[in-house]
Amino acid sequence: MELADFPLSDQFTEVNYQKEPHGPSSKSCCRVLNSGSCGSGSIVGKRNGKTLVLTNAHVAGTTIGKVLQCQFPFASNIKVNARVIMAGYSDRVMMDWAILEIDQDIPLPAVKLSIDTPSGEHYTMGYPRCEGPWAQKLKTTQITHNGVVWRWQPVSIGGQSGSAVHS
Repeated sequence: MELADFPLSDQFTEVNYQKEPHGPSSKSCCRVLNSGSCGSGSIVGKRNGKTLVLTNAHVAGTTIGKVLQCQFPFASNIKVNARVIMAGYSDRVMMDWAILEIDQDIPLPAVKLSIDTPSGEHYTMGYPRCEGPWAQKLKTTQITHNGVVWRWQPVSIGGQSGSAVHS
């Protein structure tokens, strides 16, 4: 399945969504399906023939061992089971992440993680309203707390949670 197979609806043109991925790492995006809800994720590593996906805890949950599904449009649109192996969530300290493990090697590049303060042009690839994947250019409007909180325009739409931000 190609990105052209995903129709561009009018609701997304108003927030500057694009069908094309921006760089190889954005092809590692996946739709994360959890009990009828939807979010986004990205491959962040491989170990022992297994694939690791990073998403938000509010997408995957924090129960270790919980099984959900990941769908990869740039890997023949395969849908595979993924298990929560690590997670952290707290409103108080702004923590919201989960690592999922897939029992096979998904043949896509991993997103390179960085702790540097973002600079330059940025984009995300995800599933707003569970449709997509859609790429979106982001404009950084504020970085606070030494780069921990990053606000951009336009704002995200439900379903984009868990999307990687690429630069």
